Amino acid sequence: MEKICAFCGKTFTVSDKKDIVKRQKYCSLQCWSKGYRASNPDKIKVYTENAIKARRLACKCVCRRCGKSIPPEGRKPGTSYCSRECYSTARKERERERKRQHKLVVFEMLGGAKCKYCGCDDINALEINHINGGGNRERRLKRGKPYSGNVILEDLYYGITPLSEVEVTCRVCNAWHYITRKIGYDKWEIKWKP
Repeated sequence: MEKICAFCGKTFTVSDKKDIVKRQKYCSLQCWSKGYRASNPDKIKVYTENAIKARRLACKCVCRRCGKSIPPEGRKPGTSYCSRECYSTARKERERERKRQHKLVVFEMLGGAKCKYCGCDDINALEINHINGGGNRERRLKRGKPYSGNVILEDLYYGITPLSEVEVTCRVCNAWHYITRKIGYDKWEIKWKP
């Protein structure tokens, strides 16, 4: 037996074996769902609101940063933080970790996380040094970009600046490199004691 779907208008075949199949109006479960939603919008709205309320009340959500429980009243679905402060602090922590990972990748691209001059391997003391100078000028020219705070590191990570123009140095050796290049004053000897 052939029937026409009440929602989409396609013809579909129905078996004559069962009485329930003879009463079938839709060609698929999706058409039945869409047809029911279209013919009963008020029931669907009430059902959806009740389901959202029940989910909010049943959810024992805790803040992803501090572990405090988030009250169900006034909480938007998908909220993971108890306050705006927790959200902004967690966002800053994620950004700091992303920059740290980029820094490690760039150091590996430049030959390892070790100062070229004294051998310092403390990741917090290491930085990128322009071999021929001009790092500050480059930073000022690119100010206003999304990653302007660490423009040299991000340019190296994304392949904008060539690796041959920079080297890994510690802060002390970077200052020493600047003084010897600018002034020509070379009377210091820098040693790293691990």
